[in-house]
Amino acid sequence: DVSDHVFELYSKNMEKRQNNLGFVSSNEKDLKDEILQKMEFSFEIKQSLTNLSSNTDSSTTGYVMWQLTPFFLKWLLYSKHPFHDLIFEHYHEYRRNNKKELVIVELGSGISGISATILLNFCDRYIATDQHNLLKLMRENIISNCHLNSINFNSKTIGHQKNNQSHNHVTIESIEFDWEEPLDGIYELNEVMALEQETSYSSLIIACDTIYNEYLMEHFINAMAAIHRNNDERKVVDVGALVAMQLRDNCIVQMFLERLLEAQFDVFHLPEELLSDELQNGFSIY
Repeated sequence: DVSDHVFELYSKNMEKRQNNLGFVSSNEKDLKDEILQKMEFSFEIKQSLTNLSSNTDSSTTGYVMWQLTPFFLKWLLYSKHPFHDLIFEHYHEYRRNNKKELVIVELGSGISGISATILLNFCDRYIATDQHNLLKLMRENIISNCHLNSINFNSKTIGHQKNNQSHNHVTIESIEFDWEEPLDGIYELNEVMALEQETSYSSLIIACDTIYNEYLMEHFINAMAAIHRNNDERKVVDVGALVAMQLRDNCIVQMFLERLLEAQFDVFHLPEELLSDELQNGFSIY
């Protein structure tokens, strides 16, 4: 029962829940995140504080980096959980045998581009998506941090040319995917995918801190459903989706889970013992 699950979830996290909105810093234009510095990557991230406080921009939350994203990435890479084997061990096995390519599609990437820069090392194609007005700064951060970490990649959309001497065949794209216009987003997705008929593909959706109000929730679910339908039509193997959330309003979380079930999604909650210490403090993954 969803209501029982949410009640238990918030009861356990009553004292652990974050007392802030959840962004890393709302007063620094350039960030060097401490969590990311402890990993095997170096990052310098440009934010847009002006657009964060704008009353006219159509999407302001994506202009800063939210703390859940580095927590999620650290957990995904370094903790022992079922998705670690599914994504990383199986990916390397597939690559050794040239059987299947893994495509990761991120919904609501925001400007930081850190998920793309890190997970690009563990997939064949990474597609970072968000609203049009966020793409310029997102692409700048991706180019800058890939250069900082000596990561080479192909791209149709970022304006970056891979070093021809590199044997790395990974591709990263940054495209517009407005959840309110999912068909337009699917068109953009298919344009950059250009899948070869003879190659088999798996697709994984990820999203961090994208569920925080009732209005966007419906559009987010519709966008996920559109991607799943598109995968079926294009005979892409659907791995599923990982949605990481900060526990703010319990009514929003309950409504989101109920709407997912109504939309015929199979929903699974990762228990606390499978989460990292950071994620056990007021966060949840489905």
